[in-house]
Amino acid sequence: MSGIFSGDDASLQRLAGRGPEALARFILTLAQDADGIGAYVRSFIAGDNVAEAQKVLETELGEIREGERMYDYRHRRGDVHLRRLDHVLDAIELVVCPADPRAAFELLTQVITADGEVAEQSGDAWLQPTFDRACDLWLSAAKAVSQPEADEVLRTLTASDRYGLRGRLRAR
Repeated sequence: MSGIFSGDDASLQRLAGRGPEALARFILTLAQDADGIGAYVRSFIAGDNVAEAQKVLETELGEIREGERMYDYRHRRGDVHLRRLDHVLDAIELVVCPADPRAAFELLTQVITADGEVAEQSGDAWLQPTFDRACDLWLSAAKAVSQPEADEVLRTLTASDRYGLRGRLRAR
C-alpha cells in the first residue's frame, strides 16, 4: 500500500506533526473499541506496567477462547455499528472541524440526515447520546457558515426528524 497509510516516513512525519496531546486524544477514542482494537490500545496505554498490560491481554484472550453466542453476536453488531458512527464524529471533531469548520458543518449535516438508516441498522436504544453529540457539533460548526444558510439547513433538519433524534437542534 502506498501513500498516507503505508507506514512510510511521510506518514510518520504527518503523525508527529499532530503533537502528543492530539495523538493521545485520538488513541483514547479507540480504547473501548471492539474486535480486539480496544484491548490492543489499552495494552499500549498500560505502557511500562507489564502486569496491567498482561491483565488486559489475558482478558481479551479469555473472551476469544470463550467465543460468542449467536444471540450476543447479533446484538453486538448494533453496538459495533454505532461505535463506527462515534468514530466518524471523533474524526470530524478532532480533525476536520479545527481545520475546516465549513467542511465539518457539511459532514455533520450528512451524519444527522443518516439517522434513519443508522436507527434501522443498529436497532440500538442508545442512539440518542450519539445523535445529541452530532447535533451539538453541528450547532458549533454552524457558526462557520452564514446565518441564513445555517437557519435554512436547521429548518430542513428539524422538519424531517422522523426518528426523534434531532431534538438538540430544536433547543437552539
